[in-house]
Amino acid sequence: MSEEIWRDLAGYEGLYQVSNCGRVKSFYRGGRILKQSLKLGYMFVELYLNTNGKIHIVHRLVAQAFIPNPLNKLEVNHINGIKTDNRVENLEWVTRSENEQHAYDTGLAHGMRGENNLNAKLTNEQARYIRENPDKLTGGQLAKRFGITPISVSEIQRGKTYADAGGTIRKSKCPPVPDEVREQIRRIYVQGSREFGLRGLARKYGVSQSTIWRIVHEEVKQP
Repeated sequence: MSEEIWRDLAGYEGLYQVSNCGRVKSFYRGGRILKQSLKLGYMFVELYLNTNGKIHIVHRLVAQAFIPNPLNKLEVNHINGIKTDNRVENLEWVTRSENEQHAYDTGLAHGMRGENNLNAKLTNEQARYIRENPDKLTGGQLAKRFGITPISVSEIQRGKTYADAGGTIRKSKCPPVPDEVREQIRRIYVQGSREFGLRGLARKYGVSQSTIWRIVHEEVKQP
């Protein structure tokens, strides 16, 4: 096992450190190791600056602290395909296309779409119903009926998830957000903040709150 090395987190100098083994340490209480939470297969940790808390994906913190990124690639890939293995030697900066290609090369993307995904909450038939919406329900009503979020309803209707379920895919009315703007949004997003939360950023960039939500969570989206 390699020696554990700790480095300050950018923007949190003196408050938090991350190690090359994927652990995060807080100095608010004398250097204790923070408990991480598992969501959608990835490890997350909440960091505070003053009284503002923000959720961070651990593998991205490790990459930012230890891996040079001269080409300014926007995504971090797990080389061995294990999303909870956040050791620095298992991470690399990649583009979106490189990340997707790696998933297919390693077999991670095969057989994991729609209802075949181990984390799928719906069948393809249910997803198709949401997409067609024959009873003309609102997004909130559909979400309540199937026990999912309104954001998930929107993702299904626009073909972002359950792409193979069939049905009519709703075309997006919003123009694509450039990569550099997406990165800026992810960088300044603060959960619970009126100015830099979903609503504030939606007003600032002239897009919907659901678009902001997808941008700041895009690394953990389901296939």
